[in-house]
Amino acid sequence: MLDLAGTVAVVTGGGIGIGAATASILAAYGAKVAVCDVAEEVASDSSARIGGRRRSGTGGSCRPESCEPQTAEDIGEMVAFLASDKAKNITGSAFNVAGGMEMR
Repeated sequence: MLDLAGTVAVVTGGGIGIGAATASILAAYGAKVAVCDVAEEVASDSSARIGGRRRSGTGGSCRPESCEPQTAEDIGEMVAFLASDKAKNITGSAFNVAGGMEMR
């Protein structure tokens, strides 16, 4: 069995679709998941659904975050947090599954 206890995952587009499914699986295997979506209410709803379905005893959890992954400001804030002392014990992954991305 996959054990993600002690890891943190940041999933953009985590409110619906593939992002929500990804966040759900990560939490089911013990990761602490930041469910990021441009719509704060959608992120909150998804986080609540995922938290209600996680396997007991895994230690996995979800928390909603409002984030627009297409703006440098929001991405900068997320990167700054992850690089700060507040996040020094975070180990894990970032998953960008938000739609509408345009690489330049």
